[in-house]
Amino acid sequence: MTGNPFNKYCIDCKKNKTTHCIVWLGTFVCEGCAINHLNLPNGSMSKSYVKDVYSEMWDDYQLRSV
Repeated sequence: MTGNPFNKYCIDCKKNKTTHCIVWLGTFVCEGCAINHLNLPNGSMSKSYVKDVYSEMWDDYQLRSV
């Protein structure tokens, strides 16, 4: 994440530094936007698969997805 300057700030709000990743999209978001993605209503496309970049374990599949 640190190698690409475009990943430094949230793709949604473009204000806060990134702390989470939406795995199936391969995008980095801040904590506030990550919570918003997790709380999407049931009628939306699907529930986002959000992981904390710094404190969660990542497997090979997830790393390749991102």
